Amino acid sequence: MRGMRPPRLRTRVGRGAICLAHGALADYLPRPTLESLMIRALRALPVLLALTGCPQEQAPPTPGEVPAGGKTVVTVNGNPVTQEMVDATLKQLPDQLREQLEMTGQISQVREQVVVGEILYREAIKQNLHTDKDLALSLALAERNTLADAMLDKIVKDRTTDERVQKKYDEQAVRYARPQANIRVIVLETAEAGAEVKGLLEGGADFAKLATERSKDPRTAPKGGEVGWVEKQSMGPMGEEVFAGEKGGIVGPIDTPQGSLLFKIEDMRDKTPLEDVREEIEAGLKQEIAQEYIEEVKGAATITEAGATGATVTPPAPGAAAGDAGKAAAGDADKAAAGDADKADADKAGK
Repeated sequence: MRGMRPPRLRTRVGRGAICLAHGALADYLPRPTLESLMIRALRALPVLLALTGCPQEQAPPTPGEVPAGGKTVVTVNGNPVTQEMVDATLKQLPDQLREQLEMTGQISQVREQVVVGEILYREAIKQNLHTDKDLALSLALAERNTLADAMLDKIVKDRTTDERVQKKYDEQAVRYARPQANIRVIVLETAEAGAEVKGLLEGGADFAKLATERSKDPRTAPKGGEVGWVEKQSMGPMGEEVFAGEKGGIVGPIDTPQGSLLFKIEDMRDKTPLEDVREEIEAGLKQEIAQEYIEEVKGAATITEAGATGATVTPPAPGAAAGDAGKAAAGDADKAAAGDADKADADKAGK
């Protein structure tokens, strides 16, 4: 064997595989040298796999990661809080609360809420709370619920057509068919003051201007006495007298415990128009359409109860009544029972 060269270490790289051809190398190299070569090869394995395109196991995405981009409004420990995150949080608030925050200039509270949420979120990830089995299930269900809600919102938007809104409005015509008047008011402290202002109005004075200058009602005076549309019954005893007037006319003064009141009738109508109640109707349709769609997809699904020995809950055929489906199921059960009884009798006879 003297004079023979040891075979070269050949490394063949293919897609997803590395072959070390060492053959009888162990016969010519000391064991430590062979082990060191193997260690080097194993250390290079990840790089070689990447170069050869071998797929590697990906770490699961961290829950709650927000897509990069957007306008940064503040950073928290180097992590950006974007305007899009604030807007999305604001959008999730009830309409009434959102409007209240906007009117009172307290929108900054929403940003503070997002900042605090960012801090707590990072701490939770740092402590690996998202790897807890129960919490991971809760996170998965939250994602499912968000997608389910988005699906319902899409269906509601697609099916809330002008035709459907008009149909619902027509169905509730009696509800909206109530006499209404668009009025302005001037509230004065005494009957004498009421009579004085009435004289000024009869002399051609502008009602809105007098309301701003003389009315004691802090809610309507800044708006020229504007009240808006009111229904007859909402005005109590004054309703009869006011609605006896005509469009453009002045009614009063009417003496009440609140003072002497003068009204100007800007306009009158017999019912509330569709556009004034569109949002109300669409809100009602939202629940109706959502339930309608849920029944559709549930009826088209095949739902099997676990451990029910193959029993499957399936929707009845289109147009079939629930009672007919129940009768059919009962009939099948009777037939099955009769078949079992016949089989048992046959077994006994055979014995």
